[in-house]
Amino acid sequence: MRVTRLADLADLFGGEYVLGKEDLGTEGLYLVFGRLGPGEHDRLVLPGEGFEEIFCCVDGSLVFQTRTREVVLEPGHAVSLRNLESGLVSNPTGRTVTYIIAGSPGIRHCS
Repeated sequence: MRVTRLADLADLFGGEYVLGKEDLGTEGLYLVFGRLGPGEHDRLVLPGEGFEEIFCCVDGSLVFQTRTREVVLEPGHAVSLRNLESGLVSNPTGRTVTYIIAGSPGIRHCS
């Protein structure tokens, strides 16, 4: 078992770190750990073609905007995106807010 210091890596890489193939040795899944500073806005969330992602607010409040909708995400709230759907996430608060994104390749629709 390997421990990855996601918060430290996110700080080192401009606010976001992708725990992916290089760390996990697989292309089957990935996890993004990110932080938005106070007032930071319009960070793009965009799964690649054929990918699915779940964006989850961990603490604080974030505004998540797509072409058709805008929602406020509180801690524990999540939205999902598929196959090149995109969103912009903004932090309207006066404190840093943490989020995670879980993703995987291959769209499989559940019945």
